[in-house]
Amino acid sequence: MILWRSPRPLDLLSKQTKSPWNLDPSFTNFLNTYKMARGGTISENEFLRLLSVASVPIYVLDDDRHIRYANSAFFSWTDLTASDIIGQRCDYHSRTPLEKIAGTTAGLCPPPEVLVGHRIRAVVACRKSNGKIARRWGDFVPLTDDPVECPGVVAILESADTADLEDRAPDDPQTTPAEMHDLLRKFQNSAQQRFSPGRLIGNSPTIRRARAQIELAMLNRSPVLIVGPTGSGHEYVARTIHYGERGRAPGQLLPLECGLVDAEILETTITAFMRHAREIGNEGESTLLLQATEDLPRDAQKVLFEKIVTRLSPLRVISTSRYPLVGQAMPDDFMEDLGYALSTLTIELPPLSQRIEDLPLLAQMLLEELNAEGGRQLGGFSSDALDQLALYAWPRNVDELAETIREIYGRADGPLVDVTDLPENIHLTVQAMVRPARAHEKIALDDFLADIERELIQRALQTSKRNKAGAARLLGISRARLLRRINQLKLDT
Repeated sequence: MILWRSPRPLDLLSKQTKSPWNLDPSFTNFLNTYKMARGGTISENEFLRLLSVASVPIYVLDDDRHIRYANSAFFSWTDLTASDIIGQRCDYHSRTPLEKIAGTTAGLCPPPEVLVGHRIRAVVACRKSNGKIARRWGDFVPLTDDPVECPGVVAILESADTADLEDRAPDDPQTTPAEMHDLLRKFQNSAQQRFSPGRLIGNSPTIRRARAQIELAMLNRSPVLIVGPTGSGHEYVARTIHYGERGRAPGQLLPLECGLVDAEILETTITAFMRHAREIGNEGESTLLLQATEDLPRDAQKVLFEKIVTRLSPLRVISTSRYPLVGQAMPDDFMEDLGYALSTLTIELPPLSQRIEDLPLLAQMLLEELNAEGGRQLGGFSSDALDQLALYAWPRNVDELAETIREIYGRADGPLVDVTDLPENIHLTVQAMVRPARAHEKIALDDFLADIERELIQRALQTSKRNKAGAARLLGISRARLLRRINQLKLDT
């Protein structure tokens, strides 16, 4: 099997691997051995044998990001075998699947910039047999400096795992895309055992509070009300609470769009749902999800109160709303008793504009979700692009951000998203914000009308050859009024 296209990879390794890498001595010996043999030819078998003696983990990816070679040190570090990993594709995303092989390949992909000829130093991660995540610094060397035709990448890892370094804040302009990727990976892994963080990613106070409320809701079966603006992730949070920390439904979940049901439909649906849940034996674990509860008609509210509250139904109820169902914000036609019954635990989801410091990490996550689909790979955002995204108001919140990132993903040319890749509406909105509107010139109405009247009187006098009676007739006023206005306007006749 031919793994390489010209130029020969060891020529590049020996040329580019000089000092700052601090390589393991055995690998340095390996390079020296190769240099001694450079006068003649070296077979592929001899090349692979030389790689195998290195005590640092080494693996090779082809231009489609499939692992084509790994040495013994790599298998020792990952607790995998050649049959497990060779041929597996690496995608650049931060999710860490619980399945061993998928969890490993997810952490081994280099930043996409390396596939267009850039040598990069970055952190890779591997889920060990004990379930913990091991992280190592690695140097990624493209097998050519051609940005168009890169046949693959050699990854050379350090000999020891790295401790967590002090992280920069995601919204720090100095944070590189590779550092953002590692921040996201650590966040995803720390939250995975509790629930999938999804759109709740970030460290702003408001989103940390929402995550704490979700964890509390997952511990009991009390009614939950999820409050937040459109696009902030109501349904995602509701499903997270229902499915629980293992991602499996403990019972049936029935979503209902409240603005589309009347009293009869609601009663029939709830009755049938309860009967079905009772027949399969999980009535006490099933959940009724009421979406846009504030739009529920008054007659349907009475049915819901009777079926769920008065009869102490074993069904759990999770409701979503754009605003609280109790207090001053409660709609006038919404039953107060029902509002209190549905709001035992209230989770407030902030608009994206109120947690803008979370946007860099959230945008990176949405981009890497698209990477995980297996197509083209993008490494992240330039600092200028993130600045532009942070200036936008995001009226449709995270939903709009997700749509925008998908549009950007389809139009970006390079391995990183730059300002020129952003949609036109982002550019126009930001330009309007940074360029204040020109101040309107004030119009003094009395002075403006006086100037017009002065001009008309002068024209009338000129036409009548200074005859004031004739000028008054032209203007449609009396001679006395004309004389009075001439005096008031101080006209020289």
